[in-house]
Amino acid sequence: RKVTKRPVMTLAYGSKEYGFTDQLLDDILDPALAHATGPDGSIDKDLYPFTGDKNATARYLAKKIWASVTETLVAATSAMKWLQSVANRVAKENIPARWENAVGFPVMQAYPDMRTRRVTTSLHGGLTLPLLEPSKDGGLNVRKMEDGIAPNFVHSCDAAHLTLTVVRGEESGVTSFAVVHDSFGTHACDMDVYFKAVREAFVEIYGGINVLGNFQDSMAELVAPEVAAKFPPIPPVGSLDLEAVKASRYCFA
Repeated sequence: RKVTKRPVMTLAYGSKEYGFTDQLLDDILDPALAHATGPDGSIDKDLYPFTGDKNATARYLAKKIWASVTETLVAATSAMKWLQSVANRVAKENIPARWENAVGFPVMQAYPDMRTRRVTTSLHGGLTLPLLEPSKDGGLNVRKMEDGIAPNFVHSCDAAHLTLTVVRGEESGVTSFAVVHDSFGTHACDMDVYFKAVREAFVEIYGGINVLGNFQDSMAELVAPEVAAKFPPIPPVGSLDLEAVKASRYCFA
């Protein structure tokens, strides 16, 4: 569980096999190798059973996790690929992505193409510093626009849910909140009331609003009809009964 949790949790935020590799190195392999290495540089094979290059080990594990995740979390990966495909087509028109989240808050994503300019300074005998600045033609970085859309869209959905939980919580008599992104808190005496509001707000958003459909409509308005016509079809919804979320004890824990 410790090995796979971070890759699985970051999948919806656009993490891919390459990102899995870096996560495995940072979280698992580097700490394990440091723990298993003695003062003389020898490695305790019981503590670190891998042989060869640690990067190759991380890539091997990342491939296995990626294959398992994409096979198990079909809906998540298909939605991510759909978002990336739409963002790619819009970005190629050199148009920033714009949409409104479920509570009407406007969102814009624009990653400009950056060029590197090296400046020689008078520091330390003429230290050369690389500076990044937007390209003069004002173009967008299509790859970054594609990679960023899934995490930014998910964040916008989380923000809508957070906003609505505060509104619904206050309507239910809760007046104190501690909220950070997708973490909701209040005083212990109000937790039962607020927990009910959290689940009901979730169902209100995703049961009453087609968030992907709204996103598609917003993006279609940005481009010419012939470009919008090339958007892939929205992934089909599954069979989850959202009303069951209201009775879930562990949906948000």
